[in-house]
Amino acid sequence: MVQPIRNKPDDRRIGLGATEELNLRVSVATLVRLLFIDPDDGQLMLALERTATMQIAGGNSEVIVRAKPFGGGVRLTDPKLLQKTIGLYHYDSRRSSQEQDFRLQINPASWKTVKKICRNQFKTNKMDLFDFNPDRELAEEFEDCLNIRINRGQYNLKPGKLVIHDKPVRTKSVRAPGHLTVRIFAVYEARIQDPDIIRMMLVSSRRYTDRDLQMMALDNARYGGRGRANAVLALPLEAVIKAYRSGLNSESGDAKHIEEHLLENNVGVILQ
Repeated sequence: MVQPIRNKPDDRRIGLGATEELNLRVSVATLVRLLFIDPDDGQLMLALERTATMQIAGGNSEVIVRAKPFGGGVRLTDPKLLQKTIGLYHYDSRRSSQEQDFRLQINPASWKTVKKICRNQFKTNKMDLFDFNPDRELAEEFEDCLNIRINRGQYNLKPGKLVIHDKPVRTKSVRAPGHLTVRIFAVYEARIQDPDIIRMMLVSSRRYTDRDLQMMALDNARYGGRGRANAVLALPLEAVIKAYRSGLNSESGDAKHIEEHLLENNVGVILQ
């Protein structure tokens, strides 16, 4: 049982952003190694979420297309109880506060306690502080990519392990750009069983080029959207493993290219 940290928590509303004391950003997320068998050739395939996102800097805009594992931010179920356990913290941004995401600014002295409670929650599958279960994120991301709402009857899910990146690295996240960040990933494996879902994933992967997604994101922004577009990217698992073999344990945040697609470095986490 993890003992609460002795810092006296603030009973007021949890704040936003870094302070002189809360100067370490921690990001806790789930990542899903999403696999299926290609019915055409029997290859074991890895499915990734391919996202085109408009970014604006210095008055100029560009659309970046990257592929990343399915999954996403872990949601806090009891922010006040978490504060009593790890001590004072802020959300890293207004968006994280609105979504109650486990993307926080903490006192570096709290990091050891954060790791302990994450290990305990993952091992026991508790949800009293936060929810590691990736089903919600999978459902939302399949809706973004394929306009369908996937359910647990269409895939098998099993937990993998907790991966902790202790070394603080300056994040490129738009929520807190440049902030020193440590990360915890709860890795799961999901196997898609539904042949109709598999067919839709392959069609999405083969139909849309990265250029197509860029144009779709621009159209989305033009009509008042956030400047985003999504599709699936399906690649042979063996080919992805070979591409990442030289840097699977990297915490640098660098991305890699494979078959002309830009893959986020956290793809390497689900291959370990």
